[in-house]
Order: sequence, then C-alpha cells, then structure tokens
Amino acid sequence: MPRLSQSALLRRLGEKPSSAAIFLHGPEEYLRERTVQAIVERMLDPATRDFNFDQLRGADVTPEALASLLATPPMMATHRVVVLREVQGLGAKAREVVEGVVTRPYEGLVLVLTGTIPSGTKAKFYDVLKERALSVEFGAIDPMDLPAWLIEHAEGEHGVELDVDAARALAAAIGSDL
Repeated sequence: MPRLSQSALLRRLGEKPSSAAIFLHGPEEYLRERTVQAIVERMLDPATRDFNFDQLRGADVTPEALASLLATPPMMATHRVVVLREVQGLGAKAREVVEGVVTRPYEGLVLVLTGTIPSGTKAKFYDVLKERALSVEFGAIDPMDLPAWLIEHAEGEHGVELDVDAARALAAAIGSDL
C-alpha cells in the first residue's frame, strides 16, 4: 500500500473499514501517539471501549498471547482495536504472528503498530509492514518548519492565535523535539 499522510489515514478510517492494519513509524513519537489516540476515538464506541481496546509493548508480549489477543472478536461492537507499541522489540515468532495478521486482518480488528525502524536494518518485517499495512511515517520536524507547526497546533488544538514572532521565539527556546 502507498504511504499515507496522517490526515489521509484518518479520512480513510472515517469510512469505518471492516478491518485494518496500521503501521505508524518514525522518530516523532508525539505525533505517532496523537494519531493512535485519534484512531481509537474514531474506531471505538466509548460505551464498549473497555471490552474492545488492548495495548501492548513489543518486548513484553509472547507470540501465543499476541495471537490469542488478535484473534479475539469484538464484543458488542463492530470493531476491536489492538495497539502494539515498540514493534522493534518483537521476537521472531511474534513478528510472524503480526505479519500473518497484517496480510489478512481479522474481521473487526483494527491493529495499530507503532515504533521506529532500526537504522540500517535489513529485516523483511518492516518492508512487510510498510507494504501491507496502512503506513504513515512521522519524520522529525525540521526546525525551519516548527514555527508554522506551532501556529497551526495552537489554533487547531487550543483555539489560540499564536503570533509569528512568538512562534519563532518558542521554537528557538524549546527546539524541534515535540
């Protein structure tokens, strides 16, 4: 599948697909996590969220537990969301489980995979995720683009108008690590 932008991914999920595998990767963790939150809010009804939402870390999950969790159907809802963070920590067997589900997601499952692709890796696993899942890369924000991002974020998230000079000063003071 082609790489998507964050907004294109959220538009696509607004159509409520019957299942999806989503790979959010790159060094910008803040934007990845905000996207995870947006996916969960879009795909789950708050009334059944407790039954249909699970979060895991790659290094902490066994292949058997992962396979069982991913095969669990939604309860009293159309979708179940499983967020698997730090996919770079998965072992070989767990990666096989994930590859199988990414290739053919279970009905009602929205699998969200997040992490960073290790520099210089030749692991086929990441290629499979980028090719088969809805993939969004969150690159580091260029320091030159940070003032514009701050202005947009202040308006969109907080309803506050941020002056250009104030955004530049803020960007210089805090740096580009969101």
